Amino acid sequence: MKSVLEVFLVLFPIALLFAQCEKEPDQNDIVDIPDQTIDGDSLILNLAEYFDYDVGTSKIYTVTEKSEPFAISTKIIDSLLVLKCISSYLSSDITLTATSGFDVRTAEFKVSGSRHNQLVKDTAEVNGTKVYYEMTGSGDPLVFIHIFPVDCRSWNYQLDQLAQHFKIIRYDMAGYGKSADPVQGKKTIDNLKALLDFLGVSEAHLCGACVGSAVAIDFCLGYPDYCKSVISVAPFVWGHDSQATRYVHEITGIANQMFLDQGRYAALDYFIRGNPTFQNAIQNPETQEILMEIGMEYSWWHANHSYNGIVDEQAVDHLDMIKKPILVITADNDIIPSKEVAEIMDLDIQDSKVVNIPDAGHFMWLDKPSQFNQMILDFLGTVPDQ
Repeated sequence: MKSVLEVFLVLFPIALLFAQCEKEPDQNDIVDIPDQTIDGDSLILNLAEYFDYDVGTSKIYTVTEKSEPFAISTKIIDSLLVLKCISSYLSSDITLTATSGFDVRTAEFKVSGSRHNQLVKDTAEVNGTKVYYEMTGSGDPLVFIHIFPVDCRSWNYQLDQLAQHFKIIRYDMAGYGKSADPVQGKKTIDNLKALLDFLGVSEAHLCGACVGSAVAIDFCLGYPDYCKSVISVAPFVWGHDSQATRYVHEITGIANQMFLDQGRYAALDYFIRGNPTFQNAIQNPETQEILMEIGMEYSWWHANHSYNGIVDEQAVDHLDMIKKPILVITADNDIIPSKEVAEIMDLDIQDSKVVNIPDAGHFMWLDKPSQFNQMILDFLGTVPDQ
């Protein structure tokens, strides 16, 4: 029978684990993880599930040897506490390694994973609203601007590979995801500039998709000194008018009205899967599911509000003013307006290049992420330092 002291020694560290994780972790905690290995057979505990948890959520593992459980020691709990409190800053799997024939009271642990996979998640107060952002990697800043009707999570397939070469910044535009609603009359590009100022970024590459592409072009025109290059994906630019463009606007208007009349799921299902234009442009079932899952958290703020001057509505007439390197990425099954804009950009922007991804659609970075990521790396490798 365990003594009162033995029980106390086991339960007290567990209580500390719950209590200490209530505070926000310090990013510098990552540096302090012990980097020691132990001889002997290894037992791997995959802690990737922690990435779906918020700080304050805890789980304890019991280490076993030959099917005989050891008591949970202070050392194990302390190691899990370190992992728990840094988990919100990491985007890759963490493994906890120990031996199967060791004294748990003196065990050492090693966390595997690269420092570039550190993931910072935070909110910046800019222009009277709150903008949620995530940042990982090191090197030249590369800012991702998402598409309607999803948020920055739509760039998940880009993080790990590109963060090995660049400091990745992705954010939810106001009215999307975890960001607050826009302030009427405040330009979208002004929010982006304020975010970059908040992060201490004076110059960045921009990668935007469709609506995000239009924002990136606006930003390059409005704040050229902040812009090192632009990657325009499934391109769009404000002011472009054609029969195909008007039809896409009509689809968006129907989806907005469906949200007001029938709710979020009906509107999203119609926009992603219920009309001929996007049925053809989003043929990959996995891509459809990703868009549906993320889109179900969209507030549809824009269904009840107009842009009211927050964009340059005639940017299409100013493309010849852009002097930065521009990569335009389209795809075989991209929507017609994006293909039209790709041709216009190629003609009007001096330093532009258009590439096509075969067997992919409007959301090509989800359809063919490896090929898409390599195109970005190849292009950015040619952009000169300024």
